[in-house]
Amino acid sequence: MKAVGPSPASRHRSASTPSSWPNQPPRVDGCTSAQAGRRNENQITPLRTPVGYSRTQQHNRYRQADAAPSCTTIPALMLLPHPLLRVSDLRRSTSRPNLRQLIRQHGVHEFYNARAAIYQLARFLRGQGRSTILLPSFHCPSVVEPVLRAGMRPAFYRIDRNLELDASDVASRLSGDVAAVLFINYLGWPSSFDSLLDDLRSREILAVEDCAHAAIQSDPLDLAGRRGDAAIYSFWKFVPSGVGGGLWLADNVPFVAPRLTGVPVRDSLTRGKQLLEEVIQSRGEHTRAARAWSWFEERRVRVQTWLHPQRRQTHRQTCPSDAADLSPDEARQYFFSERLAQSRLPRTAERIIACADLPSLTSARRQNYQTLGSILRHNGSILPVHSELPANISPHAFAVMLADRSRHDRRLRTTGVPVWTFGSTLHRVLRETADAAVISDARYLSETMLLIPVHQLLTMADMTRFGNILNRYAAKEMPCKSN
Repeated sequence: MKAVGPSPASRHRSASTPSSWPNQPPRVDGCTSAQAGRRNENQITPLRTPVGYSRTQQHNRYRQADAAPSCTTIPALMLLPHPLLRVSDLRRSTSRPNLRQLIRQHGVHEFYNARAAIYQLARFLRGQGRSTILLPSFHCPSVVEPVLRAGMRPAFYRIDRNLELDASDVASRLSGDVAAVLFINYLGWPSSFDSLLDDLRSREILAVEDCAHAAIQSDPLDLAGRRGDAAIYSFWKFVPSGVGGGLWLADNVPFVAPRLTGVPVRDSLTRGKQLLEEVIQSRGEHTRAARAWSWFEERRVRVQTWLHPQRRQTHRQTCPSDAADLSPDEARQYFFSERLAQSRLPRTAERIIACADLPSLTSARRQNYQTLGSILRHNGSILPVHSELPANISPHAFAVMLADRSRHDRRLRTTGVPVWTFGSTLHRVLRETADAAVISDARYLSETMLLIPVHQLLTMADMTRFGNILNRYAAKEMPCKSN
């Protein structure tokens, strides 16, 4: 998979990122850039304006490279796997329940992002006298890195090729040194760990439910998860707040909330600029504001490059992480900032979260998912991970499995379908410590799963178009092999 625009050394990436940009090394998906305060994620939106390119220039380069002639009318807003901020997202919704109210009602501790929530929980667990946290073998590196930084040892259990946890494998790895087991609700579907709860609680091991892919459930409309002893949330994947994570804990967990500091000024300025760009872009690429912003950015970047001619090369060589034992490439993939992990949720993010219209957002995501699912033909080449959508799920994306995904994902993007990946990069600790069978299944998922966006700014017409394109592509490029 390759990425559009300047060298990825000048960007930080997250999960849910798009899987292909032309002429660049593989992207890191599923990871939020804490330093830049933005997602990539898991996310085509650049995490930081690279030296030598304005963010607007980079976005336009992406569109020129990937938009097929038949799809050139698709707004930039629609080409992203996650929604951009609009002016309307800053107006308070009258719908109830309100996301901010749900956060307060359930006593959720707010953090800068989800990895900060994992880090603070791991720090708390380190003080309880145990040193190991069990994690799923199929993951985003941003799940593993905070555990390491908190001084805990990650160990891995098996996720099978159907994206289900292997309960017997989890049970076999429980020991007196295990402080917690983290279960990921992939794409919003609840992980099937209920049968393990009694054993975990008898051993005083925390069951941590990672709801980062979908913080909200529908029918009833509420925060997702909370079946175990702790839950992790990533709010920006649902609303365009850019950052925002949460940690819920059961009453029996004696967690003491840390004292958080303000967000660094540089991060606040960068994030504010990016939110402004999103608002401008969401109003159209050919508006006066968009043209004026593009003009300003082009000249700003020219001046910056002229004043600092060596800076672009420096960015390629510099490690943006504070982990001394990581190579620059690994640091970009596993980026984590302890300073941001101890920072408060920015007020702009609080405002956007409070203004979210949850009923309409969840309804739109569900309708988009069902529309796409009804159109996709199951010819054996592109296989949906979940063909049915239960009533209580607000989906993160529509996931499919296809062989040799890295060969097809960029081609699909050129047809106008904004696919991206999760788990295409697995943390090096998995490769160094896990069993061969566990690694094999994780790599299978990493190399075959592809995500199609269903967020609230896409329409059922978009889903119909995506489905028809995928059907035509599968018939032409991936003919089904008869049994």
